[in-house]
Amino acid sequence: MSDTSDYPQPPDPLAGREDEFGVMPAEEMRDLPQVEPPSAGFIVQLFLVPALIVTVVIGVYLLFGKLASSEQDWRKQLSDVRHDNAHIRWRGALGLAQMLEANATADGVPLSENRDVASELTQLMRDALAHGTSSEDDYKQQEFLARTLGLIDVPDVTMPVLLDAMAPSEDRDVRKNAIAAVATTANRFHEQGKTFDTTEVVPAIISASEETDSVIRHLSTFTLGLFDSPDARDRLAVLLEHEDRLTRENAAIALARQGSLDGLPVFESVLQDAVDRMADPPASTKAEGDSEIDAAQFEGTVALQNTIRALSELSGELDATQRSRITELLTPIAEDHADTATRVEAKSLLNQLSDPA
Repeated sequence: MSDTSDYPQPPDPLAGREDEFGVMPAEEMRDLPQVEPPSAGFIVQLFLVPALIVTVVIGVYLLFGKLASSEQDWRKQLSDVRHDNAHIRWRGALGLAQMLEANATADGVPLSENRDVASELTQLMRDALAHGTSSEDDYKQQEFLARTLGLIDVPDVTMPVLLDAMAPSEDRDVRKNAIAAVATTANRFHEQGKTFDTTEVVPAIISASEETDSVIRHLSTFTLGLFDSPDARDRLAVLLEHEDRLTRENAAIALARQGSLDGLPVFESVLQDAVDRMADPPASTKAEGDSEIDAAQFEGTVALQNTIRALSELSGELDATQRSRITELLTPIAEDHADTATRVEAKSLLNQLSDPA
């Protein structure tokens, strides 16, 4: 074979370009800074800081994983509730309450439907009521247990002790929480399309609605609207004529929940009162710079919002004359009421009334 040099060679691409690719850099590049090796501090920032961030993320993940795991350990909490030591018992009760609020499950079933949990917490409430003390701490524990029982969907177990806690001989705040627990349970069953035996519950709530204590009466009046019972409706009809304004309003709202228009005159009165207050606002009795909320004004706004929501549920049941009257009262509220949320809800109801279909 002939020597390679005898064959034609391709041209050298660097020929004549020594200034660009020679050993020495071009003139305009000779002032660039020298390349230096990275410092130890830079290496730390580059590798150690991200490593710390990853470690924190992993730690948070493991922490929440541990919490999620502990939330499922309902048997441990239940065992604590049965413990002889009072501190351990209440720690277990608190753990179960937190799990109930988080809608935890037990063996694939919602913890709120677990009869063992219902029975243990009910017994704890029964023991607390039987303790017969006037200690503030004991009352707080009873209030806590009443609220917790309102999260449990085993009414044949929980209702009897809640009715005991509603008795006039018990502490007022304990009674309030017991009635609220009954209302919470009844509302949840209603939303789920389920029912439970209210043979003893409705008479107890009716009895509470007859009391002179306004808070107990207001709460029990509202609760009556959660029961589809002739006795509850008959009592609400009586409460519509009560001398106390809030009692009348709660009765009207309770009846509206059942689709009844019997409370419509009360709702019209609430709307008319709101319009009158807008036209002739009451003189302020507060000193300059005093930030205390005007209780009457606040209650009026809450009553107005509740009325608008109740009328929204009833809008499809109103005839032309009733819609016209409500529209007339509602229009200035939708346009000029000082509370933004109230104006928005009023406008929404006006739209419903203008298009009942």
